[in-house]
Amino acid sequence: MMKSIHKAFLILICPLFVVGLASCSKEEDEVTISTTNLLTKAAWKLDAAGIDLDKDGEIDQHYEIEACSADNNLLFDKDGSGVFTSGELPCENEEAGEQSFDWVMKENNTIISLVVPAVIHGDAVIKVLNENKLSIYQVLQISAGVTVHQYLVLKH
Repeated sequence: MMKSIHKAFLILICPLFVVGLASCSKEEDEVTISTTNLLTKAAWKLDAAGIDLDKDGEIDQHYEIEACSADNNLLFDKDGSGVFTSGELPCENEEAGEQSFDWVMKENNTIISLVVPAVIHGDAVIKVLNENKLSIYQVLQISAGVTVHQYLVLKH
């Protein structure tokens, strides 16, 4: 009789145990990567730049990226400093070599503030930040009451 109770117990409990294990979410095990860790993971290179006229998050008018700008990179450090490095082909109005800059996150990590000569000046809204892409924009006033979003898209 004891064996039949034990067997019945196993028959009832084992399926519940298996269902319980299967319902565990993988999301609980995944670690969320912080904004700072994503930003400082590796150097960023220019991928695209332009104007979003209708503010839908897509560049409507692309800027031509010169070869001398395509090989530049931005490296963000966790301490709020960074280095802009011009590549092998320095642009005409660009200082060759490295230039230091400071950056800070604002508004619950939705805005980054930095000044990198010939790249960006001031606050920019972070549209996308993931392991491979950083897309930011600044609001520009082009005439009285008319604004557009100027995008800068970087990649690893």
